[in-house]
Amino acid sequence: MKPRATANRVLSTTRARAKMHEFRVAPEHFIELYRDPAMLFDLAVGIIGDVAAVMADQFCEAGGLDQFDPDVEPVSWDGEELPVSEGLRFASTFFNAYLNAKLDETISIEFSLLCAASYYLNSSVGNATVVVKEMEAPPSDFAAGLARLVYQILRNDFSPIDAGGDRVNAILGGMNGFMTFASGVGEVSAASVALRDAAYQNGSPRELLFADLTVAICANKLSNASRTILPVASGLDAAAWQPSLGKSHFPIELWPAQQRIAAAGVLHGRSAVIQMPTSAGKTRATELIIRSAFLSQRASLAVIVAPYRSLCHDIRGDLVTAFAGEPIRLDEASDSFQFDIQLEEMLAVNAVLIVTPEKLLYMLR
Repeated sequence: MKPRATANRVLSTTRARAKMHEFRVAPEHFIELYRDPAMLFDLAVGIIGDVAAVMADQFCEAGGLDQFDPDVEPVSWDGEELPVSEGLRFASTFFNAYLNAKLDETISIEFSLLCAASYYLNSSVGNATVVVKEMEAPPSDFAAGLARLVYQILRNDFSPIDAGGDRVNAILGGMNGFMTFASGVGEVSAASVALRDAAYQNGSPRELLFADLTVAICANKLSNASRTILPVASGLDAAAWQPSLGKSHFPIELWPAQQRIAAAGVLHGRSAVIQMPTSAGKTRATELIIRSAFLSQRASLAVIVAPYRSLCHDIRGDLVTAFAGEPIRLDEASDSFQFDIQLEEMLAVNAVLIVTPEKLLYMLR
């Protein structure tokens, strides 16, 4: 199941064809495909299926997250070892390229779902989110409801599925219970074992694949959950975070960049210089740092310095939504050279001050 030179060449030409569609190149100028890209389907499905099975085995055999390691490396394919990240990158790239190359639009739903699952298991949460939000929902009875189950879990939608059956809805109920503090990991683990046992005993190959994907994604989502990471990273009890976790806008799980911030001890008060690209979750990470400082009472004032007045306004808008209904004051200083902030009022409660460098310098002087 390891991609070799021919597979990589076929993938490259498929990606090139997808780019030509993206840039609206005339069909008569399309490059000739080296081989039919459909030949890579078995390879890509085999890779994601093997990785999901290993992750699911870890989670089910341990009965929880104690022995679960999302960085499963390496997995042996055909007697050779291939890093999991490399295999999942190949699979997700293939599914995405095949879809965008518009080679067979009749399988767009299943390919989109496999693409999103591959991205998610490879910690590309942003890419997975984009794919699953843009795709059409699978029919509720497709793969005995397991495809719809994977789709909803990737979207953090844990509402019951009408045609899903008890095992499918037990997974959703367990995930919802964990995220709302109504239950723990054990309920999800027990439901996962029952789901996989049924798929391995009586399910079709497609049902077996989606059962493994379901459990692997659940295990990763529980491992990445805010409820799992934030109490340990901040040194605070889970009860301290529970009101925040119950808010509709608060993230159910942390993205990779936010997980690295938590692992580096920043939520525990450690100083750090953090560089993050666009759309990596900077504002959300800033919220987590501020919350941990306020909840632990290490600080009562947070100062955010942004280069432009318009950016200050955008940040304030995001934080107003994030801290809605909480006793936290948000002040956005104007650009005028006057001291238009009442320090006594601001320091009397937990407060966030958002300023440009020039205004901050003026205030300090």
